[in-house]
Amino acid sequence: MKTLKYLFFLLSTCTMLSCETVVENINLPYEERLVIESFISPQDTLLEVKVSKTRPVVGTFPSNQSYGGFGSEAKPIIEGAIVEISDGQKKATFQLQTIINPFGTEYDPSTGKPIPQSRRGYFLKAKDFPIVAGKTYTLTAKALNLPDVSATCTIPSRQLIDGNDFTILKGSSIDSIQNGYSNTNGVITNRYYTLSRRFDVTVKDLVSEESYYAIAYYTNKIYKYNDGKGGFITQTITEQQSFSDFISDYKQNGKTLNFKKANISLGYYSTDSSNPNPQNTLVISNKLSIYLAVTDKAYYQYNKGLINSQGINNDDPFSEAVLTYSNVKGGLGVFAGYNMTKIEYDLLK
Repeated sequence: MKTLKYLFFLLSTCTMLSCETVVENINLPYEERLVIESFISPQDTLLEVKVSKTRPVVGTFPSNQSYGGFGSEAKPIIEGAIVEISDGQKKATFQLQTIINPFGTEYDPSTGKPIPQSRRGYFLKAKDFPIVAGKTYTLTAKALNLPDVSATCTIPSRQLIDGNDFTILKGSSIDSIQNGYSNTNGVITNRYYTLSRRFDVTVKDLVSEESYYAIAYYTNKIYKYNDGKGGFITQTITEQQSFSDFISDYKQNGKTLNFKKANISLGYYSTDSSNPNPQNTLVISNKLSIYLAVTDKAYYQYNKGLINSQGINNDDPFSEAVLTYSNVKGGLGVFAGYNMTKIEYDLLK
């Protein structure tokens, strides 16, 4: 016990002293390489490849670099790259361009309509290069002063069929969870609740092959609210829910596989009959889209790696580092395929 106390004292002392030590001029071996990220499927209407380059572990990145995504990307786009895709018989070139997303997450309060947002990247219309189930594709990228990169993926042949390959159990009752209350002068006037509906999805796995599956939920809600001027504004919100999941049939070949259960929010409601919705909104429609996909191994490993890297030990300085999966030769990143099925539900029924 004395030994343990002594060791703890030494560790504590070293830790406190290290807080006062500034380490400068760190020089680590570093070679810039291309990073590509692309996911393709037969259901695509627009193919996209994100092209960036590796960053040093230490140091800063120029603040004047352009960024991909709708303000959420952390990697600057490489301009002037040559990005091509081939199926072994024909090939096509991605074009660097800026596209407009009409369904942004920010809204104009005067109209209730989403504010269009732009995204810059390498795009190719699927009608010009259709993605076919069962085919193998090769993606290549070249950029000035950087090594060329390439990656290959095969689109799964199987597409899940509703009523045959999977089941979706919709909760027969709505879970009511007390969320908070409103009050006047400290007196509770009503309590309001977050209402949600539970979805339980299972997939029937095939015995004959190694399989990987993914699921994601999107809601599309249309509602109107008082504009404060005697009129109403209609607003549409389309957003991805937080209940995505990725599973494999490892050691479960041929069995029924279970995705994690999802609780999809229907909105806020009140126990006060005079104010049934504390946000003073009228929900016109609330639809849920469930996307089920058979994926290749690269898609599964990459996304599971992202989940692990952002897991519960994310804030623990002593947690083990998680390596992100990559199948790109000559660089880093992922090129993966999936075959998707879409199912829709009306959450108001």
